[in-house]
Amino acid sequence: MKKNSGQLFRPECFEKSAIDGSSHRLKALDFHLLLKYAESGVLEYWIIDPEKKIILVYRFPQSRFPTCFNFADTVPVGIWNDQMKVDFKEISSELEDLYE
Repeated sequence: MKKNSGQLFRPECFEKSAIDGSSHRLKALDFHLLLKYAESGVLEYWIIDPEKKIILVYRFPQSRFPTCFNFADTVPVGIWNDQMKVDFKEISSELEDLYE
């Protein structure tokens, strides 16, 4: 990653995001957990489901509902003002290998 004048890639950004890579999270989505993340200052929460090949992205406090992406999409990272993107087409085979 390229540093952008100290503004874009700040270490504190990592403290404001959470990624859950388990498919069981979608089956028993814990709304209490979502609320806890939002209240504690997490700005973005991703749930990656390798079985269904979808990504749910919650952006707090802008929205209470997720944006849904699939493994063919390029997903913008909100904590970096959408200037960084994750290309799931490019990494989908690695993700599938992780969860086999």
